[in-house]
Amino acid sequence: EERKKDVETIYSSTDAALVKELLEAYNVTYIYLGDEEHKTYNVNDALLQSLGEIVFRSDGAYIVKVK
Repeated sequence: EERKKDVETIYSSTDAALVKELLEAYNVTYIYLGDEEHKTYNVNDALLQSLGEIVFRSDGAYIVKVK
């Protein structure tokens, strides 16, 4: 349950420091954002894109490699 809440926080938070902390805690190196993520969470695309480099993009989905 805590992990599920953390995933929602990573996708939707406006707090960059908190998102970075969670990404480090879970050793996340890539973030996938597609239709399902956008339907499920109130995705903060700008924040997530600012955390790294988009390394793949196709049909509205993309992958961010976290810095």
